[in-house]
Amino acid sequence: MNNAKELIVQGKDKVCLQDYPNAIISLNKAIHMDCNISDAYFWRGLAKKGMQDFNGAISDISEVLKIDCSNSKALLERGLLKINIKDFLGANEDFNKILKLDPKNSKVLNLLAFTKCRIRNYIRIIAEYNSASVKELNVLQRYYFGGRCQN
Repeated sequence: MNNAKELIVQGKDKVCLQDYPNAIISLNKAIHMDCNISDAYFWRGLAKKGMQDFNGAISDISEVLKIDCSNSKALLERGLLKINIKDFLGANEDFNKILKLDPKNSKVLNLLAFTKCRIRNYIRIIAEYNSASVKELNVLQRYYFGGRCQN
């Protein structure tokens, strides 16, 4: 294979088949050919995640964000990886960046509630949940996390 994009497709397919070591080999070759292709770093990060190398995965996803700082998919993935290593403050930062791009993202709002609870930001989280509209169904999960923080 001579084309970096073909190697990325091959690596992506191997990630989907959970053949992580061979996915990393293909993606390493793609990165060696062109270090500015964010998809290669993203998929290599997912392969490393599959191998439980969370710090390596965070490093690769961070490379994606150096290339495209508004990549919300990469921000979400890095935030989730940071939760895996119990870096709740770091995850919180990534989720807040996503909210700047997409303020009504209910999945991220729920993840923010979780991370805030984990970092024991009780007063602020309870105030946010008390000010939220109960009429929105997706907000109910945020109230649930708020209640868990109160207990």
